[in-house]
Amino acid sequence: MKLLLENWRKFINEVEMQDATMLSIFDFDETIAFTTSYADAFDKNTGEFVKRIYSQKEQDAAKDSGLYDLDFSSYDEVEAPMEVKSVTSKLRKRIADPRVQVMVLTARASRSEDDIHRYLQSLEPPIDTTELLIKGLAGANKGEFTLDVLDRYRNFTSVEFLDDSDKNLSDMKAASEKRPDVDFEIYKAHEGSINPVE
Repeated sequence: MKLLLENWRKFINEVEMQDATMLSIFDFDETIAFTTSYADAFDKNTGEFVKRIYSQKEQDAAKDSGLYDLDFSSYDEVEAPMEVKSVTSKLRKRIADPRVQVMVLTARASRSEDDIHRYLQSLEPPIDTTELLIKGLAGANKGEFTLDVLDRYRNFTSVEFLDDSDKNLSDMKAASEKRPDVDFEIYKAHEGSINPVE
């Protein structure tokens, strides 16, 4: 996590975020777009292939069980994405607002960042990614990562977070409790609907 944050700091220095007061964070898979990516689960004891897991909920459950080693290499490239228009509509509105810094924070590895840029620019109409930050966390805690950004950039008074993963939503909720001075709005994106998490 430390190296990840150091790399992030180098990257973030290239982008001007001082004027924004809201940090709006969007997940990619099953939030911005549905993809055909999957995780292969292998038995931790024998190393044998057990099953292929497509849904985020099942992947979270497999991780939590401690029974499997998961291979997420299919997430290295963005394949066959299908736009979730209710989410991309919100993404476009946030990008157009100069008071908002928009970020796509994905559990994918950093090597997928260019593919996500290209995909967003291929939509109709294209999404301008010039000021959009896209960061692959390779499964790191999104809540802790957001806290680091808030510590580094004191201008943010609010955070908006959209994700489909219950674990990521829980991690962000825990982060919000550590920063009562920042207004957090946390939303579960599921099958195209966007619902607040209490």
